[in-house]
Amino acid sequence: MKELGLFLIFVGIIATALPMINPTGNYVFLDWMNNWGPNAAWAIRGGITLLGFVLWRVGGRRG
Repeated sequence: MKELGLFLIFVGIIATALPMINPTGNYVFLDWMNNWGPNAAWAIRGGITLLGFVLWRVGGRRG
């Protein structure tokens, strides 16, 4: 679960940072989120990041 959490955190941060770095770029994944409207898109980005953080924190130790 920790690996999945880290992956989701990474995806959430990238999805949040890309529109700020290059606002005129077309990104398929971000366009899908933006189809729901700007507020819903930010909620999806935050939700992905938050879910990743929760999975990372709850994920048990290996070994």
